Amino acid sequence: MGCAHYREKDRKINVLLIGLDNSGKSTLLYSLEGNEDLEPYDPTDNTQHYTIERAGTTLDFIEIGGHAKLRPLWLDNLILSDTIFYFIDTSDPQRLEEALTELKRIIADPITGAYPIFVFCNKIDKGYKVNEDELNKQLDPVLAEHQGHHKVYFVSCYRQDILDETMNDIVKHFYPSCVMFQPKRISVGKV
Repeated sequence: MGCAHYREKDRKINVLLIGLDNSGKSTLLYSLEGNEDLEPYDPTDNTQHYTIERAGTTLDFIEIGGHAKLRPLWLDNLILSDTIFYFIDTSDPQRLEEALTELKRIIADPITGAYPIFVFCNKIDKGYKVNEDELNKQLDPVLAEHQGHHKVYFVSCYRQDILDETMNDIVKHFYPSCVMFQPKRISVGKV
């Protein structure tokens, strides 16, 4: 499956969703499913599979918890994937070095070279505890080691408008003519 040739009629992307625990991976999935009540979730302590369909495009996610004991499983599931979504919590500067170390480990593995990696710097709604420019400076040399396509997004899983824009950009990497996520119209005023 990995790094398949993408045909417009199939429009399916297999995503390996990884990152440290509490970085927002599950919240992304619940948000993409359309859940509006996004309460804080307990960290994932295993592997979960989610399928999300929109506008004729299927995203199959394999989410693997971010606890240290589960991280060795991350790359075991890469063969089932077309791309990697890697999550970093921008509201937790104490764990930034750990998150970057794990990203370096992923990139250093020879098998990941052909896979696109999309880095989600999440929780911008909580205010940047890690400065965006500083984080980009730290990410640039790490991602420079990656041979494949990569891109960094600053997101909030609670902001549907940001997620829709991000997901459209990612889907267009695989299917250039596809618009998968339509922005939701928000009306303000009296009911």
